[in-house]
Amino acid sequence: MDDSIAQAFGGDRIKTPVEEAWHNEQRRKQYDVIRVAFPKAVTVKGKSYELPHQDFFLEYDTNQYQRIVWGTTIDIPHYIAIRYVEHKKNDIVNFVAQQMHDAYLAERDAKGLPRYTDKHTENKETYENQAYPKTDDPQIIAEVYDQLWLGLVHEFGRDIPPTQNNPRAGEVDLTPTSQKIIDSFKSKRVAPVEGQSGVYQPQHEARPPMPQQQPPVQRANGFADLNKRLTPDEVTNE
Repeated sequence: MDDSIAQAFGGDRIKTPVEEAWHNEQRRKQYDVIRVAFPKAVTVKGKSYELPHQDFFLEYDTNQYQRIVWGTTIDIPHYIAIRYVEHKKNDIVNFVAQQMHDAYLAERDAKGLPRYTDKHTENKETYENQAYPKTDDPQIIAEVYDQLWLGLVHEFGRDIPPTQNNPRAGEVDLTPTSQKIIDSFKSKRVAPVEGQSGVYQPQHEARPPMPQQQPPVQRANGFADLNKRLTPDEVTNE
């Protein structure tokens, strides 16, 4: 059925085979088992911070919570693990920023500097300072995620019973040899040429001039046309 017809009758756009396979894989993957950690201390921007000794409760559905105990690891479904590392990352970054903020104010007090009377100025010189971690900083996200997400424990739906033959065993690989060779080159890298940008630029060359056509030679068409081309003397000599 055409997509426009399906939409006209209130249906969704028909997925292509590639889109359908991608969605099926996402549905399967959400039940993978992932091991995550709630470490006692984390490293942010190269500095270690000890986290408060209290459990973390993650709400993954309405009034549905997953408890992650401080200083332990736990195996949970993929979709809960995704939510955990995102929320725990924000919790850690905000905690570290608060620690830095409190330490900075204590340092000012120790130096005898006056306390802030304007919250806007205080936030500008603390939380909004470039040195403070931000929850949307890609480097911070990668650094914290690496300490929370330990790895895959089990792939849902990928096990094959020992009494059942592998349904893909014995399949004939129909990939053309030329395609296999091209695929083997995909990871091959070469150094860029000095002085070149490395970005392909199409060459716009002038089209070569078209050859000039010579006027067609008129050929004699029968005896009458031939006589017209002969002089009177040539006709007499014949």
